[in-house]
Amino acid sequence: TLFVLLFSSSVVAEDISDFQIDGMSVGDSLLDYFSEEKILNGEVTIYPNSNKFFDINLLAKEYNKNSNYYSYSFSVKKDDNEYRIYNLRGIKFYENEISKCFEFKKSLINDLNIFSENIKREDYEFNYDKLADGKSMSYVTNYLFKSGNIRIYCNEWSKKTKKQFNQMDAFAFEIIMQEHLDWVSNKAY
Repeated sequence: TLFVLLFSSSVVAEDISDFQIDGMSVGDSLLDYFSEEKILNGEVTIYPNSNKFFDINLLAKEYNKNSNYYSYSFSVKKDDNEYRIYNLRGIKFYENEISKCFEFKKSLINDLNIFSENIKREDYEFNYDKLADGKSMSYVTNYLFKSGNIRIYCNEWSKKTKKQFNQMDAFAFEIIMQEHLDWVSNKAY
């Protein structure tokens, strides 16, 4: 699990900026890790109801040849020339091996006994009921910090969703600033 989570300052972390994925953290400039050319050539995801933020998806091996992730997703603000990271996600695929994703998630969570007692944990299942046939699920563990959330989850996509949207079952480790969480919850959709 060391490849997933590194700490930049303390053993008992209380701020999401204390966490890193392959050496990157929220609040950093994406330019510290990728050239502007790579950033501009990354796959972009736009949200339907607001363009305040957008996502840039890049292959992990382009940054870190030893990464255990397949790709990263970064949420940045429109017109921010520094590309400050508000949401950072590492993605690892488990195509047709969702049980291995669950095992990996469970082992990672068992290793995360470093959080302060002030950090609330939520476990829940999220149904993508408006996507394709409505049978896709996300199995989420969410740690709530004052500054944002750390979310660890496995996505299990239905056959119809996989075919229609070219999705694969996957593990994700995500660090999200509160400003981005508020925007996604209230404006993005």
